[in-house]
Amino acid sequence: MWRRVLSATVAVAIVACAAPAATAPSPSPTMTILRLTADDAARAMAEDRFFSDYGQAILVISGQVGDVTASGNNNTRIALMTSTAAVVICETFGAPAVQTGDTIQVRVRATDALRDDAGVLLRSCEVALP
Repeated sequence: MWRRVLSATVAVAIVACAAPAATAPSPSPTMTILRLTADDAARAMAEDRFFSDYGQAILVISGQVGDVTASGNNNTRIALMTSTAAVVICETFGAPAVQTGDTIQVRVRATDALRDDAGVLLRSCEVALP
């Protein structure tokens, strides 16, 4: 009987002292890329769901240029028209070759968006012609 108790005790001790099983390394986080229109972005901001909908994602926003304005420090503001009175303003560094009426895509992190009196202000945008 004492041999069974001793065997059980040794077995429990071995299991308890065994190294934990190796776990697979977790994959590195990847950024989510979401494609939307200027209307989608303006509507989400107006309905207070922009940040909950888009979180940490990279946004690719398409729209038609309504206005291009050069501002100080070599920055340009590009206003994308929407079907409402709101606009999506994209701040870029430099002067991208876009004109009023062009259809473009802008890339920006959702966390770089701000609520603006005009609609949505996107800081640090990259412009790409579709």
